[in-house]
Amino acid sequence: MRGNRRCKWPGCCEEATHVDHIIPHKGDPSLRDDPKNWQGLCAHHHNSAKQRLERRLSKRN
Repeated sequence: MRGNRRCKWPGCCEEATHVDHIIPHKGDPSLRDDPKNWQGLCAHHHNSAKQRLERRLSKRN
């Protein structure tokens, strides 16, 4: 997470403390290891808001 170290969640400006995968990798090393698939999130958004969003999206598929 070089460069901008602020949470990428819309409206949040907390410090990014977690590396989040934009597209969930689900074990796929090409997604897991691709820096273009990484974004910085604060702990709150990584551990709660993003997890809820991913659960909702997985129920649609």
